[in-house]
This record gives sequence, C-alpha cells and structure tokens, in this order.
Amino acid sequence: MELYKGKYWDVIFGSWCQDHPGYCIIGCNKESLSELSSEAWQELGLLEKELERVCKKVFGATMFNFCCLMNNAYRDNEKPHVHFHFIPRYKSELKLFGKTYKDRHFGYNFWKWNLSKFRCQKDPYTENERKQIFEMMKEEFNLKDLFIDIKNTNDTLIRHIWIPLKYPLVCPLTTRTRPPRWWRSPV
Repeated sequence: MELYKGKYWDVIFGSWCQDHPGYCIIGCNKESLSELSSEAWQELGLLEKELERVCKKVFGATMFNFCCLMNNAYRDNEKPHVHFHFIPRYKSELKLFGKTYKDRHFGYNFWKWNLSKFRCQKDPYTENERKQIFEMMKEEFNLKDLFIDIKNTNDTLIRHIWIPLKYPLVCPLTTRTRPPRWWRSPV
C-alpha cells in the first residue's frame, strides 16, 4: 500500500505486518547509497521527518528506528535496491481498535528479537485493522508544507541530518568536515 510517491522515493506501508504500528519501507530505484544525489538525500530527510510527525500525532510513538541493511538481496541473488525501514517504537502501551499494543523490546534492537519465534514482537492486528492504520496515516500525511524550495532548506537539513556526500561538506554548526563524536541528530 503506497503512502507516498515522490521524485526519488516511495513510501510503502507495511500492510503485511504491523508488529510496530506505523512501520513503513522507504525505497528508491538505486542499487547503492553512493548513487544517491543530494536532492534524494534531502527528500529522504523530509520523508523521515514527516513519518515521525505522523506517528507521534496519530499513535503517540516515542522514538524511531531507521535503518538500511540490504542484506537479503545479496543473499538471495536479487538485484539490490536502496531502501530504509522506518520502525516507530512505543514506550507506553498503545490502545487501538480495542486492543492493547505493547512494544515488548522498547529501547533494544528490535531485529535481534525477531530471530526468535518465542521472543519476537507479535502483530496483534487483523488485515482490516492494518488497512485502517494505513488510512489513519494517509489522512495525516502531508508533505506539501515540507517541500518549500529545497535550495533554501539545505542549511537546515544539514544541521539535522548528516548527509554522506561524495565530497566533504562543512557542517555549518561546527565548521568541521565530519560531525563530532558526540554529535547526534535532534530529529
């Protein structure tokens, strides 16, 4: 189920499983991270920011895991494509559709536990409820306010998301070419 289709990225709602309500995959047609343009990185940053806003407002998500692994394509001899997993995490219980959702491993690496059928996070939602979760997110999802002239937002984006580009980029906050060791994205 497609939540968004943009110039560089598509956001696909995880309709097959909502073991973390709001789970999505953000994908593009590139085979490697090094192939991404600075505009693609900027669009990705805006998408990630909007998904966080939506999941906080609609579901009360506490934090988010955002990762790019791409292991299965190489293992399964498929053509790889760059994609990120967007996983909302919940410190408090979430009450939705008369069910109580508990993020059993909040604060820990969620995939470590997914390897065990006894410890993994279970998807408590039916197919119809997952469709309703999608509709709730789609109704709230709004990028038109975020897509202001990208050239004007470049400095702001660099402050919030460290963008690995081909050429060294000076961080406007510290005039360093790399973020300091203590640096952490506030987004």
